[in-house]
Amino acid sequence: MKTISNLIALITFIAAVYLIYINYGQEIPFNLLGTEYAIDMAIIMLSFFILGDAFSFFINVSRNIDNENKIKAYKRELEKNSVECSSNYSKVDVLEAKIKVLEKALEDALNR
Repeated sequence: MKTISNLIALITFIAAVYLIYINYGQEIPFNLLGTEYAIDMAIIMLSFFILGDAFSFFINVSRNIDNENKIKAYKRELEKNSVECSSNYSKVDVLEAKIKVLEKALEDALNR
């Protein structure tokens, strides 16, 4: 899955670079406060590409933080369950020892 994701990212990057290259030199005029300006299409496309990358980066960072918090909570739950499990095993060991003592006492009482 990671290989496919990396391949798609590489293809998208190459396509963006190609589009920026073929649109270099084409200016888009616009009017701002009564003044006529012209901006290169390649600069507009590059800025959208950079903004998209920044947006996806921050989305992934927030998801990674959420996943790390979930993993920490899961580890705490596992530790809690393992402590309960080990305490149950120790209780079983104590009960087995008591049963052995009672069986020995029963045998001694029957032999008398």
